[in-house]
Amino acid sequence: GMGTMDQNEGVLMAYGKNRAAGAEEMGYAEENNLWDKVDIGGVCCTAHDLNRIGLGKGEAKVPAGIGTKPKVAGAIGWWRKMVRSGVMDCVMVDEQCVWCDVLADSQKRKIPVIATTDKIMLGLQDRTNDPIDAIVDDLVSFRVPGVAILDPAKAGIVGIKTAIAVKPKRAEAHIQNLFTEAQFQEGIKKCTTCNECAFVCPPHIRSSKLIGDDVKG
Repeated sequence: GMGTMDQNEGVLMAYGKNRAAGAEEMGYAEENNLWDKVDIGGVCCTAHDLNRIGLGKGEAKVPAGIGTKPKVAGAIGWWRKMVRSGVMDCVMVDEQCVWCDVLADSQKRKIPVIATTDKIMLGLQDRTNDPIDAIVDDLVSFRVPGVAILDPAKAGIVGIKTAIAVKPKRAEAHIQNLFTEAQFQEGIKKCTTCNECAFVCPPHIRSSKLIGDDVKG
């Protein structure tokens, strides 16, 4: 779940159906001893595929145990809750199972987006042939909301570097995503116990009942 992502590290989320770029980011983190600086999570099918790396017979060159390091952050139905919580510092999307408003949602929370295939480029500029440091600088400085990088290995490196470097710069945006106690109290007063929140909640938690109990004290 998204609660397992270490908020003391840069959080890089691989989101979609194709593990290519996600596998490359894991390899880069391993080769450069960056696992104490970045926490990698996966959403939807990519989450499970990242955990399978190293299990096949043909993967003798893959570092032992590397597939145990990325985390399953959640299913596609949990995406909006995850991105709107601000739990991630950078997100890499691939070719399927990606919400169409991923860029808009991320941009509001200063979460850089990296598109990694030509199947979903989100209208982002193709920076595949640009220097890595120049791309990272543009993302970390929020000059652009995201980029397209169609080389999985390069995308993985940019993703890692961006997640680590942008972490402290996103602190204020992350706090702004959280409810204050006053906002929470004001919000629950509007609850009509219609259960609409339970209908759209991925695990179908009956929030209206909890809110009703809270109102009663």
